[in-house]
Amino acid sequence: MSSRDFLDEGRVAQKRRTRQALLDAALRLLKRGEEPSLESIAREADVSRATAYRYFPRIESLLNVLPLAGLVADPEEILGAVDGGDPVGGALATQRYFYELAAKNEKAFRRLIHATLDEALRQEDEKDYEPLRGSYRLRTFDTALNSLRGRVAEEEIEKLRIALVVLSGVEALIAVKDVVGVDSQVGFESLGWAARILVESVCSNSGT
Repeated sequence: MSSRDFLDEGRVAQKRRTRQALLDAALRLLKRGEEPSLESIAREADVSRATAYRYFPRIESLLNVLPLAGLVADPEEILGAVDGGDPVGGALATQRYFYELAAKNEKAFRRLIHATLDEALRQEDEKDYEPLRGSYRLRTFDTALNSLRGRVAEEEIEKLRIALVVLSGVEALIAVKDVVGVDSQVGFESLGWAARILVESVCSNSGT
């Protein structure tokens, strides 16, 4: 029986509460920078290991659906101080927020990277590959760049959005620290410089 079938049979409400308790426990462990395993999550949630395995057969299956809402603000909050018609300001505010969030919770985000890389290796067929992370950033950059719609081709906006996502978050932080070997703040100055040039270039080419 799949975990989805298990959730939809029998005492559904109680099962959903238990599942949420496991997710909440995993988030608490990540916030503390602790190694998340099904055993440690079960202990934190005060359920048996066997119960945890019924809901999530592998640690990756839990981490891949982990709601990061406890860590990530809504787009409206992130962009609250930015003029809605300012795509440059919105993009830079979004980039800074997700980069600083990753730096502040570096251990937690590195754990998530580890889990999603393992899961990606299991998706052997590239045609069937499904993105495992990043929806919060994508949604916020969509909001930040919304004022460009109707004035800039959707293809250009999509290219810009992809580039900005790459320049933000934990992946950018890892590249700065592990590949380039510089301090996170020094690295962010270059990332912010690159993001500004990209957005201003798109705006300039479109006459906005």
